[in-house]
Amino acid sequence: MKKSEVWYPYLNFAVCPKCFFTDRKFTALSSNAKLLYIFLFDRTRLSAKNGLCDTDDEVFVFCTVETACEILNCSHNTAIKTFKELEIAQLLHRARTGVMRTYKIYLTNPYDF
Repeated sequence: MKKSEVWYPYLNFAVCPKCFFTDRKFTALSSNAKLLYIFLFDRTRLSAKNGLCDTDDEVFVFCTVETACEILNCSHNTAIKTFKELEIAQLLHRARTGVMRTYKIYLTNPYDF
């Protein structure tokens, strides 16, 4: 890679927290969970840019299980387990928006705890 390409629009790349690989709290996370968090974090940055916030100024995203299946190339049950894994690790919180509707997903900062 040439020097001029190193900083080529990095916005086309997703950001991965280094603590996923260095902190013992996160070494047990599956690769799917880490990848889904990275994808959701990328969406969160876009939501913040577009002003998608609730009344407490908390940024949220929408991501269905079907979308997670496409991203991770996995089954419906695996995607559900991956969301649960991130919730157990306290990396996200889901809030139901209504009956038969998708969740609002709030990410937490992995460096906060």
